Amino acid sequence: MKKAKMSLAVACCIWCSLAVACGSSQATNPVISLKAGDTLVRQFLLYDVFNPRDLGPAQVFLVIGTGDNETLLGDLSIAIKSTVTQQEFGSEVDFTVRGIALPLGGKPLVFSQITTVPLAAAKTIKFNSVYGFALLVVYISNLQGDIYGYPVQFAATFGMATGKK
Repeated sequence: MKKAKMSLAVACCIWCSLAVACGSSQATNPVISLKAGDTLVRQFLLYDVFNPRDLGPAQVFLVIGTGDNETLLGDLSIAIKSTVTQQEFGSEVDFTVRGIALPLGGKPLVFSQITTVPLAAAKTIKFNSVYGFALLVVYISNLQGDIYGYPVQFAATFGMATGKK
């Protein structure tokens, strides 16, 4: 059990380092602060398939949830969707969302989802604490067709519900 917790901690540290490295070259407003009841939408572009050698292109978001003594954080909802359709491209675009979330006093949650445009990637994370964060990376994992050089536009929606005591 102790070995499993240690390996999870090491994996989380490696993943967070990779996410920060990926986003360092293309970070546009990567830090998002949410209070209970807040919702925020961020637009971003990705131009090509993720290259592990270059660690990009990718978009990184660090979502920090802050409550107070009176208000707990509830569920963090994350939805990432391309704002273009497959018919507009005439191509197939797959994108991946990977991340880690940690509520104060809770267990870390590692998540990963691969989705094809025009579908959305969505995840709900239960915080139920005063403070928590989520670090996520979005990148194109597969691109088939003739759209190289044209950006794919995405919208990321982050929402924080109010928790219950």
